[in-house]
Amino acid sequence: MNESFFSLPSECAIRPACAQDIKSIRMLVWIAKLDPTQLRWEQFWVIECEGKLAACGQLRNFAGAQELGSLVVAKDWRDRGLGSYLTTYLIQQATEPLYLECLGKRLASFYTR
Repeated sequence: MNESFFSLPSECAIRPACAQDIKSIRMLVWIAKLDPTQLRWEQFWVIECEGKLAACGQLRNFAGAQELGSLVVAKDWRDRGLGSYLTTYLIQQATEPLYLECLGKRLASFYTR
């Protein structure tokens, strides 16, 4: 993926998560029915649009590796390229070999792109 291909809408910005984001991150993850047990806000990046959390994703850190996980886009912000932008951004932030566990054919086709 080439980051220049994906761009954020002008009303959105990407940033590292802060402690105040944990409730919104948990809500996005819960609504998406993802595993909420490994959420560490310090490992998350978020996309904020119009003052609200529109997307989140984390780079989980392990000894000698990282895992892309908990990537969720809020329903109202889907189909605008936020997931693709965030995925590309997180891949570029990785400092160790990066892994992804993907469940479901729909998600597999998204990440295969």
